Amino acid sequence: MRKKKPQMKILQPEVLKVPDSIIEIFDEANGLLSLRERYVMMPFGYRKARKCSIEAEKKKNLFWRKIRNLYPLHKNKGLTFHSQLGELEVAE
Repeated sequence: MRKKKPQMKILQPEVLKVPDSIIEIFDEANGLLSLRERYVMMPFGYRKARKCSIEAEKKKNLFWRKIRNLYPLHKNKGLTFHSQLGELEVAE
């Protein structure tokens, strides 16, 4: 009788839900970045583009700070946010 090979389990990444109020912060940051791209194309739009870049970075930092406060156990793990699904994927 042949021995059966042990089957490897495929680990599915852990998926966490993110509240809508936090998703809005991420969407605002993306909106500011697209606005920055438009300002870059305009003549004399450098200052407005720079302001949008700074605001976008602040919004992204605020987003990730709120995520870390919401899920403190996953603070040092690789996190990936999917904005269309509103889900946070935790890398194992």
